[in-house]
Amino acid sequence: MATSSAVSPHFHVFLLPVADMDDQHGYCLTGVHVYSSETGSWVHKEKRWCGTIDVANDRSTVYLNGYLHFCAIVDGSAGRLAAVDKEGEARTNFRVPDGLDVGFIQLSQGCLHYAGFDTDDDNVVRLLVYVLKDYDRKEWILKHSVETSHLLGGRHIEYLDEDFDWIAIHPECDMILFAVAQEDITFMCYDMDSGQVNVICNLEDSQQAYFPYVPLYEELQSLHK
Repeated sequence: MATSSAVSPHFHVFLLPVADMDDQHGYCLTGVHVYSSETGSWVHKEKRWCGTIDVANDRSTVYLNGYLHFCAIVDGSAGRLAAVDKEGEARTNFRVPDGLDVGFIQLSQGCLHYAGFDTDDDNVVRLLVYVLKDYDRKEWILKHSVETSHLLGGRHIEYLDEDFDWIAIHPECDMILFAVAQEDITFMCYDMDSGQVNVICNLEDSQQAYFPYVPLYEELQSLHK
């Protein structure tokens, strides 16, 4: 679901149907279906994308500038972001930051952010955060870098893709929320400005899907008095 509550109270729901193409390309998107709460109707576009495109991470999407953005695999290669507008017509894709083919996108402070892990020649693993300040030029700027050992109190996680769960980058400040699975699952936050790491709480001993909730106070009468 996509919404821009500061601009309009209405929302859009995007469905991206896929089909199994062949052994070489696997699954790929075959069209776009978009529902508008303003019109109460669906728009169905069966036109194929340029090349073969599949969703790489269905838990990481951003609605910005009238486009739904998602991590994509294009023509069999990861490391791309794809975007489609709310009419299901205009479609595009562009590169993620170099070396971070697997990552996490969020909207923070009005800009598209991309975060991921990078391992250097000394096997030091760092969490990197990039920001797309100039959306039209598609130039990623490194915003923050931190060793994962600092985030985890000196602990080592062997399988980051399994034991580290992105939850959100705060929409209004430079804070990352995440969960780490070891003996139990710990919900944590990291302040990029101060470098401070805090444990929020321990969760149940099972990995869950996390969905950030941002309340809409537009109809709260006490705010309009």
